[in-house]
Amino acid sequence: SVTRSGITCQHWAEQYPHKHKYYSETYQEKGTGGGHNHCRNPEEKYDEVWCYTTDRHVRWDWCDVPTCGGVDEEPTADTVFSTLTTAESGVPSTYNTNCDLILTVESSSRDRELYIGETFNGDVIFRSGEEEILVIGLHPERESLAVRNEIFERGSLEWNYRWVSATYPNASPDDRKRVYSFRFTQTSGFVLSCGDMTLLTIPYEELTSNRERFLSSIDSIEFTVPEKPVQLQYAILCPGGDHVGCWPKEDRDAMGSGYDGGQSVTRSGI
Repeated sequence: SVTRSGITCQHWAEQYPHKHKYYSETYQEKGTGGGHNHCRNPEEKYDEVWCYTTDRHVRWDWCDVPTCGGVDEEPTADTVFSTLTTAESGVPSTYNTNCDLILTVESSSRDRELYIGETFNGDVIFRSGEEEILVIGLHPERESLAVRNEIFERGSLEWNYRWVSATYPNASPDDRKRVYSFRFTQTSGFVLSCGDMTLLTIPYEELTSNRERFLSSIDSIEFTVPEKPVQLQYAILCPGGDHVGCWPKEDRDAMGSGYDGGQSVTRSGI
C-alpha cells in the first residue's frame, strides 16, 4: 500500500525505519497481522486509515480509501473491492504475485439437480510468458490437490502432477459454491485456502532456488475450466489497486475469517 502522499507503507511486522507497538497480538487481531503493509486504523480512534512509512523522515501518513463502484460512500464491513470475472479455458489474464487471486467455483442449476457429489474444480496456471511456473489442480472429488512445478516433489507422481492430500470444507448447500484464495506471501511461501481452511502451504524452497526471481517472473494466470457444468469466476485483489465494483457480502463471507485476518477490508490499499 501507499500513503496519500505516495510513500510506500512500512510492513506492520517490521520495526524499521520506525519502531512501533502494533506488531503485538493485541493489534494483529485488529488488522496488523499477516505480514502485510496495508493501511489500517488499529486503535479505531481515527476516522481515516493510516500506516507507518518506509521514509525514515516521515513516521506515518494518512491513506486514501477508494469508493466502491462509483458510489460516494465510505467502504463498510459489507464491501470488498474487486470485480468477479468469468474464467474461460486457455484465456490468460495479467497477474503479479503482489496480488491475491480469489476463485469462486459454483455448480450450475442443472448440475445441482443431477450431480450431488464432488467434481473436479479446475486448474489454475501461473505463467511467465508461455512457461508454466506453477499449476494447481483443484480436486475435491479425490480429496487432493494436483501440483505441477519444475522442482516440487511432495506427494505421489501421476499424470505429470504431484498429488497432495487436502481436506476441503463442504460446499455451500444452496449453490454448491466454494471460494478459494491463492496467495504468494512475503516469507512463508505459497498459500492456498478455501473458506476458513488452509488447503496447502508450499515453502518457496520447494518451488524455486531463487525466490525473488520466481515471484517477479510470474506475469499471468490461466484456467482450465471443467467440462462439467461448473462456473469459475475470479477476482484479483492488489495492494493499492483501483478495483471497480463491489463484491457482495455473501461472497466475502464464503471466504471465511481466515482471509486477510478476517478484516472487513482487503488488499485494496486500505
